[in-house]
Amino acid sequence: MTDDTARTLVLEELKRLRKRSGAVTVDALSLAPTIGAVLGGGDPYLAFTRLQQHLLDESHERTIKAAAASLGFSSDADTHLDRLTEAGVMLSVDQRQARRLSDEGLESLATLITTNWTIEAVPELVVDVIAERDGLALALSAHHPATVAMREPTVELLSAQTRTTLPMSWSVTESVEQMQLRAGMPVRVTYDALETSLTVVWRGEVWPKFTVRLHGGASPLSVETLGNRLMMRLWSAA
Repeated sequence: MTDDTARTLVLEELKRLRKRSGAVTVDALSLAPTIGAVLGGGDPYLAFTRLQQHLLDESHERTIKAAAASLGFSSDADTHLDRLTEAGVMLSVDQRQARRLSDEGLESLATLITTNWTIEAVPELVVDVIAERDGLALALSAHHPATVAMREPTVELLSAQTRTTLPMSWSVTESVEQMQLRAGMPVRVTYDALETSLTVVWRGEVWPKFTVRLHGGASPLSVETLGNRLMMRLWSAA
């Protein structure tokens, strides 16, 4: 699965929706599973209302305005060609130019739907930090929608001046809607270094959410996230 899988699928679904007779409806979105998953977590009604609201918010863009009309959000015409004609009148261009603007708008929509507008489809990586007698154990698990392409997370341990990429074995459970990953063994760190940090990088089509859960009195000194990177400073001792 390549990193642009979801965007490609969303664009294909938008093009099919545009060709339909009549405007996009909740029932129509039930036949667009990627859009439904990304915008509504599989709920067509939620995906429809969010798509409609986002289109209103972006209505100042000519290409988005043309795409919205061709999808039937701002046109009552029954056929795609008639909706393009209405879009042309609205934008003061001919039908051919309206089609070009609509095509560009669908491209932009596919990008927005799979990036800025993503709500329900955000991948999540969970780090459970468990206090142990001589240090900490860190158990890692993750999940993401099957329509969103994500690589396996990588984990680095920074101890004093040493940077080590940890060999991670991930078990993957796949369903039609979800991919679940779980690290085979906990990462164990002892207190024998002046400064120890753990960095997790999860690359993919969408920036992930990171969740850190503390158990048994574990307390990292700091937790920082930026984009697809999580860093935990575990301790600093003299």
